[in-house]
Amino acid sequence: MKKFTLLILVILFYSYTSIAQWEMVSAGTGHGINKIVFFDENTVFLVGNGILNTVEKTMTKYDFSSQKSSTIQISDEIPSTAQYSSIDILSNKDIIFCSKTEGGTGESQLFISKDNGETWNFLTKFSGETSLAANGLKFFDEELGFAVGLTKTTAKILKTQDGGKNWEVVYDDNDTKSKAPGGNKGNLSSIVFIDKETILVGGSNGLLLRSEDCGKSWSEEYIIDDPLYGMNLFIDEILKMSDNTLIAKGAFAKQLYISKDKGKNWEKINFGEHSSKFLYGGVGSISTTQDNYIYFTTQATGNTSFLLCSKDFGKTWDKIYEDSGLFIDIEINNNLAVIGYFDSDEIIFNRNFKSIKLLTKIQTSLYPNPANSVCTISGFLETLAKDFSISIYDIAGNKLFDIYNDKNLEGEFSVPFNTKQLVSGSYNVIINADGAKKVEKLIIER
Repeated sequence: MKKFTLLILVILFYSYTSIAQWEMVSAGTGHGINKIVFFDENTVFLVGNGILNTVEKTMTKYDFSSQKSSTIQISDEIPSTAQYSSIDILSNKDIIFCSKTEGGTGESQLFISKDNGETWNFLTKFSGETSLAANGLKFFDEELGFAVGLTKTTAKILKTQDGGKNWEVVYDDNDTKSKAPGGNKGNLSSIVFIDKETILVGGSNGLLLRSEDCGKSWSEEYIIDDPLYGMNLFIDEILKMSDNTLIAKGAFAKQLYISKDKGKNWEKINFGEHSSKFLYGGVGSISTTQDNYIYFTTQATGNTSFLLCSKDFGKTWDKIYEDSGLFIDIEINNNLAVIGYFDSDEIIFNRNFKSIKLLTKIQTSLYPNPANSVCTISGFLETLAKDFSISIYDIAGNKLFDIYNDKNLEGEFSVPFNTKQLVSGSYNVIINADGAKKVEKLIIER
């Protein structure tokens, strides 16, 4: 019984040090969140999902430097049946917001802000030849952009070369039969620029449309070669990492695919032991950082969600945060990470996300353990720690003494220390690297 109690204390202490840096605030949207978009390193726009408020005429701007939120009125021209479609920040910091009406099947409207979201003007409506209920909107720069979605009978891709004022149809399946059962391409949703000329568009049935001439022509590919199996794969997000690796996410949990050759070949990512806890039909979100770590939020069983991290392109995963509620989106900008909830207007954020990443980068061991007179703490830091320390705590969590401090440490370390000042029993060795903490249990036997 004593050993069991000791183990629980160690686990609880480790969990606390892992998640203590997350903070929660009310975003003030009045309803659940659909999308988080960084405007700059301290400001995000939060777009609601309409679960608690079906009229999407506003969104929230949250400033982390002042910790204040403000409600932004987009336009009274948005019909009362409007739904959020997409939002994008152009290279010149113009913001374009796209809504779609009539339950998501009608014509989309575009609105633009040139003053950091304070005021908005009507830009255009996808009607007539360019009629489209847009699901995705993506700009390469301040002029070139694409919109994708569907009409009641066909999937379309539109292109603009003047910042969204005018659009032309560059792809219309026009009921062209595809390999997928049911005939047409179905819905289109996600867009990624590999470069200015090469664009991928994802949609229903595992379909990828590729253009290598800036939208003039398109070829049809599939992430899953078996179209019958692919019917369950709706590609709603494609993300390009800093080394041009592509990650494609399906609409439901467990559907994550990776490509190292610009989307020509794909491999399914396995979440290992974590996948058994995924909520069936639950949704997830992906984000990456400059060091090519993949972060994945997913809804789990028991009305909980968790954040996973992979530092080896999806081969292995570590759970670094878990909470009640349903995560819907994660966005990371430098050292600030923000997660939104589908079922509330709250967001959680971490201003020192580097430390969270370090939790999976600290490799340590104690030898010998149990120890009698001398114990050596050795390990490896994959990134530079500007404030590194090793301390001894008793099992109640009281700090006894420091055994090592360093202001700039990276790579291998080995620290021997004399254990004679410790009586027989169990202790916690706390390795701290810029706020990220690793706990090792040390046993002293005389």
